[in-house]
Amino acid sequence: MINLSLPPVREILKRLIKEKSVKKAVGYANFMLSKKLPYFFSPLSMRISITNRCNLNCLFCSNQYTKDKKKDMSFEEFKYILGQFPFLEEVNLTSFGESFLNKDFFLMLEYLKKRRISAWCIDNFDLLNEKTARDLVNVGTIKKIYASIDGGDKATFEMLRGGAKFEDVVGNIKLLERQKLILNKKFPEIKLICTVSMKNIQNMGKIVELAKELNLKEVLFSPLLIMDNYSPGYEELIKTMMPSMGLYQEEGKKAVQKGRELGVNVCITEIKRFATDCYKWLWNEVDIGYDGAVWPCCRMDYGGDEKKNVPYGNIFKESFRRIWLSDRYRLTREKLSKGELVEACRYKGFCEEGV
Repeated sequence: MINLSLPPVREILKRLIKEKSVKKAVGYANFMLSKKLPYFFSPLSMRISITNRCNLNCLFCSNQYTKDKKKDMSFEEFKYILGQFPFLEEVNLTSFGESFLNKDFFLMLEYLKKRRISAWCIDNFDLLNEKTARDLVNVGTIKKIYASIDGGDKATFEMLRGGAKFEDVVGNIKLLERQKLILNKKFPEIKLICTVSMKNIQNMGKIVELAKELNLKEVLFSPLLIMDNYSPGYEELIKTMMPSMGLYQEEGKKAVQKGRELGVNVCITEIKRFATDCYKWLWNEVDIGYDGAVWPCCRMDYGGDEKKNVPYGNIFKESFRRIWLSDRYRLTREKLSKGELVEACRYKGFCEEGV
């Protein structure tokens, strides 16, 4: 007989009854069981980077500070990887570059559609055109897409988004919305996302106004952070651009208020959430790079100290199951379960400081 007083059981019932979501209840049950019995479970969610090439040269992006060879993941490689995940429900296609540069991008979306796996991504909206917008809407695999908008006006945006034109990106967002209307489709839902730095922190209100102008329902703000293990040149640059948490929270409150006035949902990412939500990655999710490298989390992957950020394995050289059940994965899970920090995590400084 099930003990309804146990916290995990109560949580499962709450998600089933209060949130009226069988999927959330089953997902939580899977998470709780996979913590105890990882051998019998496989991740439900994945972030997979299908390229590390990008057409832009954004001021604060770490991509330009890495020495990795530029590479696209092939469609065959993509299928080979996903073939090892029988229970996959959702894929984050946000790459370490620009996904539309991969010639097999739409083949990958079609494959996900056949597998009934939903997807989402962050995109710079610089390469979209009428055909790709129509194809994106027709395939229907991507349920939400975040447009990277780091400025609510031309001057701020183009200062930060190296090579992109403000009017082109705004025009491409309108283009995708127009294709949804023409084809009478709901997806992908477009949202704005902004990395907040000292260069644009006073511009947050304008970004909310831009969302309203574009008839978009949500804006997500995240602060630019100095993360451990990056190259000295990148760290020095970010130090000059990183906002204080006090200022970030103050301006964030103003943006939230602006959103309430305009009917736009404004989400302000908190550092504590960044630093403490790792539990799910070690049991339910996985991060796979364009070259097959496997990490538990995107906060350990490319761009860091090569000696510390060693992948947990490579899916092209050994099976994911072997990596998933490896001693290193097991030890990392044990550390997190005890509240200990993972050395390779670039966010561990925020945990240590208790931000």
